[in-house]
Amino acid sequence: MNQNQTILNSLSSQLRQYAWLIGVAVTMLLLTVMAGDLAWAAQADAGGTTPPPASNLLSDDFNQCALNARWQYIDPLDDSTFEINGEQIVITVPAGVTHDLWEGNRNAPRLLQTVNNTDFEAEVKFESRLRRKYQLQGIVAQADADNLLRFNFQADGANISLVVVSFSGGTPTIIASEVIADSTLYYMRVRRTGNQWTVFYSDDGTTWQTKPSLTFTQSLALTEIGPFIGNAGASPAFTGIIDYFFNTASPIAPEDPVINTIPVNIVGSGRVDKGCGTPLSLKAVPDLGWNFSGWSGDLSGNQNPATLAITGSEVVTATFTPKPLALNIQLNGGGTVRLNPDQIYFDNGEVVTLTAIPNRGWVFDGWSGDLTGGDVAKVLTMNSNKTVTANFRLLQDTS
Repeated sequence: MNQNQTILNSLSSQLRQYAWLIGVAVTMLLLTVMAGDLAWAAQADAGGTTPPPASNLLSDDFNQCALNARWQYIDPLDDSTFEINGEQIVITVPAGVTHDLWEGNRNAPRLLQTVNNTDFEAEVKFESRLRRKYQLQGIVAQADADNLLRFNFQADGANISLVVVSFSGGTPTIIASEVIADSTLYYMRVRRTGNQWTVFYSDDGTTWQTKPSLTFTQSLALTEIGPFIGNAGASPAFTGIIDYFFNTASPIAPEDPVINTIPVNIVGSGRVDKGCGTPLSLKAVPDLGWNFSGWSGDLSGNQNPATLAITGSEVVTATFTPKPLALNIQLNGGGTVRLNPDQIYFDNGEVVTLTAIPNRGWVFDGWSGDLTGGDVAKVLTMNSNKTVTANFRLLQDTS
């Protein structure tokens, strides 16, 4: 008897004993020698089962400057903003429009990757806090657009809830809705074993909790899975921050090993648009009425845009200062003044259009101070600090 036959007989005997103990009749064991390696497969009869294949779910910590090609960004209303900043995915939905996953309204923007239909455990970390009613962030697992499972954290006014909803033929059914503690960070795990699903949650990624209603049975021919961001009800604006989405069988450790960006401190009124990767590009963008005056910390001078080689320990500050000339608007009577551009600080030589807007029952009665005349709209050139008064009188006032 050769060595391969000895191994085959031993494995067959052990497998039959194990199968008998668990009530599974194994009818064939195939041992194949390929390129010097042993591979095996067990075939079960009609009354038996075989272990499911491993999940091909991709772990991603979004620690890169471009989205992995396995992901597809779905934005049904084409009105959200999407950014990968080298460390996170940032998705913003605007106010006033519902971006939900519900009957007749599956408009939530989401990231989906194609996966095999098997057992898995996915973990997501959200770094966005839920502050207003019906801001949403969670995971969607779907067979298609009408048959899916939704697992999400949401603000319910006074509370934060973890909600599970199933969709069959487009019709939603709420499976669970559990109040959980508020947090600055939200972690979720979704585990599937056959048709059994269990949801876990955590506020630190170490200690995990679940509740009885968060374990349930649901058949689903899974094809895609990923995180989503949304809003509902009064539809408040919401910016969702996704730090990572992991297959817990193959997580990325350590997370975010590559430094692609650094935080920037702001003094004054403005923002800094950052690139991704090293050298890192930084562009200071002042708000209306402000000027960029320079960089400090590990970046100096006032070159804009600027670049900086980064290792992750750098500290940079962008300073903005008001423009040197101020326009002071005073109102006499019932009305307001609209400025274009809408700012009160100007550089020398800048022009501004002032438009007088009377309240109901009032009429505009002319300008005074550093602007004169009776035209409702006037152009003013800023060459010094200016004070302008808009005068209004009641309609019945003929004095």
